[in-house]
Amino acid sequence: MRIERHIQVPTGDILVVHGEHGSLECLSLGDYGKAQNVKADFLGLRDDIEGVPHGALVPLTEKWVVTISTQYGCSMGCRFCDVPKVGPGKNATVDDMIGQVVAGLRLHPEVTRTDRLNIHFARMGEPTWNPAVLEAAEWFRYCLPRLGYRVHPVVSTMMPRANKDLPWFLRTWMQIKNETYGGEAGLQLSINS
Repeated sequence: MRIERHIQVPTGDILVVHGEHGSLECLSLGDYGKAQNVKADFLGLRDDIEGVPHGALVPLTEKWVVTISTQYGCSMGCRFCDVPKVGPGKNATVDDMIGQVVAGLRLHPEVTRTDRLNIHFARMGEPTWNPAVLEAAEWFRYCLPRLGYRVHPVVSTMMPRANKDLPWFLRTWMQIKNETYGGEAGLQLSINS
């Protein structure tokens, strides 16, 4: 997957990559871990937040977060978001999703393993509209551990009322979460919708 644009930020990298149907955005980031939090650092907030001390990112060998787009654009129309300006939500393919993760991982060839690779289906688009998310999650489970990555996928959804397939998607995701990943997967409900 060709990288069209690469923006380095304090926590990692923002990528615009060329997929099968155009541009997709993904992130490859470090994390602060549960013991630290500097997510408001850019605002000049350096004080402890709810007892969590200010600190540095944990090494990528401990935790790495790759957030990928599941659609080209989005049709949800949330007022806080600019993604609908990209266009209506056209589903990304399994290869698109795999390519985004691989592009993120290739940024750090020196990191050959990680204790926790969080793959968030959460960048552009609403993942529950795209059944290919489920197939990609299965692929990640069987292929990435062979390369030294302990995968923890997370679907972040706004629970769109208009999605008649939402109950099926959620049941299938719970099956993947519990059976394929032995409980080591997540489901986040958006508070912004």
